[in-house]
Amino acid sequence: MAPFEGFPDKSEFTPVPNLLFGQVLEEIDDPLALKCFLRVLWLHAQKKGSPAILTLNELLSDRTLARVVSASGESIEAALERTSGLGLLLHLKVESDRGLFDVYVPNTERG
Repeated sequence: MAPFEGFPDKSEFTPVPNLLFGQVLEEIDDPLALKCFLRVLWLHAQKKGSPAILTLNELLSDRTLARVVSASGESIEAALERTSGLGLLLHLKVESDRGLFDVYVPNTERG
């Protein structure tokens, strides 16, 4: 892989909880969970309106998340559960008129 050449001047930014750069960074020892969490944060930030939830199907269809997770040899579902187990994501089962859905949100105030 070629070295990263830097962010262009007009790069957009995604809000990240400050605790990630302190307490969480000190305690997390699972690189896959951290990568999964960062991708979910970005996807969540792209959501407009309320509720800003990510369904399992949305996460399964995300190509970047799929590539990151497949490189580890795990399934996306397993990576999401590891990330949820660390308290970084909330995993909820939501019932609608179309059935029961697995949804994920960052464990933040907006989430």
